[in-house]
Amino acid sequence: MTLNAQFVINKNLTITVATCTTHDTINGHALPEENTVTPLDTTIVTYCGTNYNLILKKDELQEILLPFYTVIKKNISSSASLLSNLSPGQLGYTLNRFYNEDITYDTHNLYNSIIWCGNHTMTALYQYNNTTYLEIAPIYPWHFKEPHDDDQEFISFSHFIHIYEPYLVKSIPQETIITWHKQCRAILEQIGAM
Repeated sequence: MTLNAQFVINKNLTITVATCTTHDTINGHALPEENTVTPLDTTIVTYCGTNYNLILKKDELQEILLPFYTVIKKNISSSASLLSNLSPGQLGYTLNRFYNEDITYDTHNLYNSIIWCGNHTMTALYQYNNTTYLEIAPIYPWHFKEPHDDDQEFISFSHFIHIYEPYLVKSIPQETIITWHKQCRAILEQIGAM
């Protein structure tokens, strides 16, 4: 059994949390698929935009949903505020500069609203002036790994930060946040992770 949960942003945008189907074999014979979704199932989170899809994270289901649920709860209780010196859309830019050691921050405050952060994207949900925002932003891919000599996509950090733009900065109505909270909680209870 697979999970394919849609967290609707609006009628054109969603975040999809989907477990991957695997067909294990022993001595060349397929094992029957499990009838349950488990906390350890490999899961892919995808942002489905108007013109493109973007993989946000790939991990175990519980490692996807628990941080999502935690940050949603912080937003409901208004404890996931954006850093006071930033405005919506600047968290990803600031995080990239922090990773590049251009600036320093208290990491607790910097990471307070981040749901997922990987080698290529950062996803955050935060409060700013009593409005909740979802920010999906690129992360400079070579912060954590050296480029290969034949890496055709390599660009310098200075060029990356010069052309930097978040993929999405969107205000999210409180009703949507509450719906996401209920969806996330239901899945976590179903898989026994709560």
